[in-house]
Amino acid sequence: MHIEINGNQESIKSCTVEAMLDELNTGKEGIAVAVNEAVVPKSMWPTFDLNENDKIMIITATAGG
Repeated sequence: MHIEINGNQESIKSCTVEAMLDELNTGKEGIAVAVNEAVVPKSMWPTFDLNENDKIMIITATAGG
């Protein structure tokens, strides 16, 4: 499946947000995920299906002040 992640075209095998994060070896703590400009609650990651050409934004929280 072809999707866009943070502005980069990617080809992935997974079909849910959680599986995508596993496939990309992305840690799941301190991040937020938006699909097509809508935030996906962490509780929905295991069941939220991705579709061809979805635009995904993975945002990592940073500490500082």
